[in-house]
Amino acid sequence: MRGLAEIQADNERAATRELAELRADTVKGLRRAFDLHGIEGVARLLGEAGIIISLLGPFAADHDCLRPGEETVFPNDRG
Repeated sequence: MRGLAEIQADNERAATRELAELRADTVKGLRRAFDLHGIEGVARLLGEAGIIISLLGPFAADHDCLRPGEETVFPNDRG
């Protein structure tokens, strides 16, 4: 039978792996958004995620795409 410390260590390693995978996916997605839509695309995604958009400084004040919770629609996506 496994001890509590061993189970906790396994859980911690699993959580660390999951975070690393999430980080890689996030970075990949942000890079793709930047490649396709520039900094405005990244800002829109961060806004949708509810990230504190004031971190983006003056850029945030100039773009209405930064409202949290709204669906991202890029100019090229419109019909």
